[in-house]
Amino acid sequence: MKTCTFASIFILVLAVLLISSCATTVLKVDSFKSVRNGDVAKVKRLIESGADVNAQDYLGDTALMYASRDGHTEIVKLLIDTGADVNNQDFFGRTSLIWALQKGHIDVAKLLIEAGADVNARDEDGNTALLNASRHGITGVVKLLIEAGADVKEQGGTALCLASSYGHAAIVKLLIDEGADVNAQGHGGYTALMAASRRGYTEIAQLLIEEGADVNAKTK
Repeated sequence: MKTCTFASIFILVLAVLLISSCATTVLKVDSFKSVRNGDVAKVKRLIESGADVNAQDYLGDTALMYASRDGHTEIVKLLIDTGADVNNQDFFGRTSLIWALQKGHIDVAKLLIEAGADVNARDEDGNTALLNASRHGITGVVKLLIEAGADVKEQGGTALCLASSYGHAAIVKLLIDEGADVNAQGHGGYTALMAASRRGYTEIAQLLIEEGADVNAKTK
């Protein structure tokens, strides 16, 4: 009789756990779907129903990452206000801030930075938001990140090398004005001057020389 009772209790507990797990999964899936659809009211209801604002999907993405990537400013505010971690990283090391800036959502990026987002966070390839913005020539983002404390000297001045290599003169000037070392050697031992000269960006090369770049520098 006792064996039957214990077995019944075990099955009952197992069933409760299974139902709870299924409910949590449904809640998580619904949350991500509502965030991507920009449905603020439904996201609010799901949070009130107990949805975990820091739950991750199979790629490590959170609701905040989806909202940041898609530019849903109001949902980003809501998630931050209800405890979403602004510095969570997906399985590739990308943060909500990296996603927001990669997609050009400056207003979202400002919200994340105000909430304590790490402007120097790196993804699995070592890229930061500043490196990405310098590579793609997004001057406004570079300014925003520098104002928020991004390190212009990180990784041996890679941001300056990237801006020089891709011909973004305004960003090169901005980085130099903010203290970037014109003779720093990035990946492969290349300096910003080497990168600009190699690509034929004479205006940038001249600027770097005027700012003290060593014309005799060699790769390591």
